[in-house]
This record gives sequence, structure tokens and C-alpha cells, in this order.
Amino acid sequence: GGRGCTAYDVVVNSGFFRTLQADPLYLEFFLTVAMEGLSEKYGVELELTGETGGCWESSGRAGGGGSATPCDAPEIPPGWRVLRNRKFLGSISAQNIRARPRPHIQELPG
Repeated sequence: GGRGCTAYDVVVNSGFFRTLQADPLYLEFFLTVAMEGLSEKYGVELELTGETGGCWESSGRAGGGGSATPCDAPEIPPGWRVLRNRKFLGSISAQNIRARPRPHIQELPG
């Protein structure tokens, strides 16, 4: 507590987020890949120790609020923190997802 830190935003599709909530192994895999990706992209070594495990808050709306009921979702590996009663801090800015270019000419079978 009391130390400064750098935060990185990770935007995830809501359907994919529900999939992560339902499968602890998939959640751990995703968090591992996300942490390694952030580490490589920004050239930093992320410290994943010193925290206790937590759980996903499955009730409530994004941005706060929600109920104070205990989490019944999968446990998070020790050293990782996922926000509980809110899905983000501050305000969410609009995100633009780039569409992948499609070829103008396609070969048809037959």
C-alpha cells in the first residue's frame, strides 16, 4: 500500500469476458497471455507477487454499483488483482476496433 504503480487497460469483448468468468483454466491462460503481451509490448517486467488471489464479481453493472454479495465465480491466481464490484476505474473512453481488410477478389470453389 501507498506505493505508486502504472496501470494498463485491457479491453475485452463482453461475451468473451463471460466465457472467462465461467472457466478458471481459461481465465488463468488469458491472464498469463495478457501479462506476457503487456510485458513485451512495453518492455517492462511486471511484478505479480505480493497480492492475494481474488475473484471476479459476477453481479453488477460495469462502472460500479452492483451487489455486495460474495463472489461465487472462479478464484484468481495469487498475485493478480481483478476489480471486484466494478469493471474499470475512472471512465471508459470509446474504443474503435479495426476491421480486417477483406480481399476484393475471391476464388470460388468449383
